[in-house]
Amino acid sequence: MEEFKTGLYRHFKGGTVFVYTLEKASEDGASARVGYIGLQDGKCCSRPIDDFQKLVKNDEGEEVSRFLLLKEVKVDMTAIVPKEFKN
Repeated sequence: MEEFKTGLYRHFKGGTVFVYTLEKASEDGASARVGYIGLQDGKCCSRPIDDFQKLVKNDEGEEVSRFLLLKEVKVDMTAIVPKEFKN
């Protein structure tokens, strides 16, 4: 499987999201979820990676990616942590 990329994605029904992380469950570390922000409404969401990468049928009946990468944007989540909280 190709390495998962953070960045801008377009949903197959329209709309754009900013994917900022690939999350792992703290309990088992196995169930990965994609964390993203809807650019139209600003809502933070997540969904299982398998669901995010799933092929779905569009209005014309064609199989397409649920989310299509428009532009990769590297994200350093540690950059948002205030200095006083870093070790």
